[in-house]
Amino acid sequence: MNAEQRAATKRSLVSFHFHLLMLQNYVALNFTGVAKILKKFDKRFAPALCLSPLPPDFQQTAVMSGPAFASCLLIQG
Repeated sequence: MNAEQRAATKRSLVSFHFHLLMLQNYVALNFTGVAKILKKFDKRFAPALCLSPLPPDFQQTAVMSGPAFASCLLIQG
C-alpha cells in the first residue's frame, strides 16, 4: 500500500468516526427529547386522564433496552 492509499484510508476512517460520533449525539439528543416530552405529557395530562405516571424504571426497561442503545453485533461475518 503506497502513501497515497494510506492517506485516503486514513481520511475515510476519520470521516467514518466523525459520522459515528454525530449519530451518537443524535441518539442522545433524541433520548433527551423523548424524556422531556414524556415528562411534560405526564405533568399535563396524567391528572386529567387519571393515568399513573411512568414507573421509575421505565427509562431503563423500555428506552435503554431499545435497538438504538443495544450493543449487540448487527452483522455476524
